[in-house]
Amino acid sequence: MVPSFILRWFADRQCDYERSRQALSSYASHDLRSPMTTIREAVALLADGAPGTINDKQRRLLAIILERAETWLRLVDEVVVLPQWASDGSLLHFGEESLPDIACESVERTKGLALVRGLTVTVKFPDSLPKIMVDRLRLGQALTILLAAVISSTEQGGQVRLSLLLVSETEMQVDLSSTNATRPIKDGPALMAVHTVLHAHGGRLCMNAVGAPGMTYELTLPLQVAATA
Repeated sequence: MVPSFILRWFADRQCDYERSRQALSSYASHDLRSPMTTIREAVALLADGAPGTINDKQRRLLAIILERAETWLRLVDEVVVLPQWASDGSLLHFGEESLPDIACESVERTKGLALVRGLTVTVKFPDSLPKIMVDRLRLGQALTILLAAVISSTEQGGQVRLSLLLVSETEMQVDLSSTNATRPIKDGPALMAVHTVLHAHGGRLCMNAVGAPGMTYELTLPLQVAATA
């Protein structure tokens, strides 16, 4: 029989570990994200020429800085924020949202990566899409992570298309397609984070034509909150 003082010691160590993990998640969510978000927004304005005209060399340098800032923010979500959220069993905060707005925000958050790789990212959706019940923050994080992975797996000068469509009276679909894909997205923290968020929404991810030059990733989401979610 294990002595009680040893069991208490292990329990105390587990509590210390859990407190450290939660503190790291809180630190990453705010202290690591906030300054980089400010840098990212400022560089995006410079790259768009808001303060004044810039030349091609300056635009290229700004695109590299923008891409690095975006990568930092995505890694914080992939490696710290979303895994911590999933392990805590935290609830989603559902609201009636516009999926085209969430998709356009994800395209904006990957603009630097697309510029560096010389890619064109287009968004297509019908005018009459209904609202959808989702957690805007979590779904936006997952869609941004997946879009960045698709862009990274596409050859220089290629094209990535993001299409939204109503597939039934109860489901909406997001199609991410790449015309010049060099490789399928590998399993890892990125796909794990996407699957976790979709599962929490009662949705699913399907990858078609994996290994072909043109690949499509389909995200299917219920219009209303699923009972399992």
